[in-house]
Amino acid sequence: MDSVGNRRARADQRQQAPRTRGGGGSRGVGDARVFIVFGVRGLFWDYLVRYRWRWVAGVLLTLCSTSFGLVTPWLLRQAIDTFSGGVSLLAWPLAWYGAAIVGVAVVEAICRFFSRYILTGASRWVEYDLRNRYFAHLETLEPAFFQRNRTGDLVARATNDLSAVRQLFGPAPIPCSAPACW
Repeated sequence: MDSVGNRRARADQRQQAPRTRGGGGSRGVGDARVFIVFGVRGLFWDYLVRYRWRWVAGVLLTLCSTSFGLVTPWLLRQAIDTFSGGVSLLAWPLAWYGAAIVGVAVVEAICRFFSRYILTGASRWVEYDLRNRYFAHLETLEPAFFQRNRTGDLVARATNDLSAVRQLFGPAPIPCSAPACW
């Protein structure tokens, strides 16, 4: 009876003891994850800083396109107020309102095109740099690494994971940044 109680106590102690890698080292699995997160965060900021002018130009053009998108309904309201007999700030003829709406729409489209062009281009440069960095690292590995790991997995990581990173740096922030202007 006493031995059963001792076994239970030892099992409880094992469950409560922190698990570590390498048989008693001070860094556990949680610590390794923290180091990976900080490494990725540093890499993320490195590429944000490296291509900062592209990101700034893309965000500014996104703000401009969203702002011009907000001008069109205001112009339409002014046109309706003018012709319904209400008070309008502009009191333009109908053709001028139509031309202004078309002009604003064209400027909005140009800003939106170049914002997406610049942001997507910057994300492709990040993907290009990361892919070159990945392959340069693969070239430094020993042949035993390639015997342990399947080549298909390495190629899949180079394509799928780096495409996800490109999505993070490029098309993903575009819809997130536009509503911030509203």
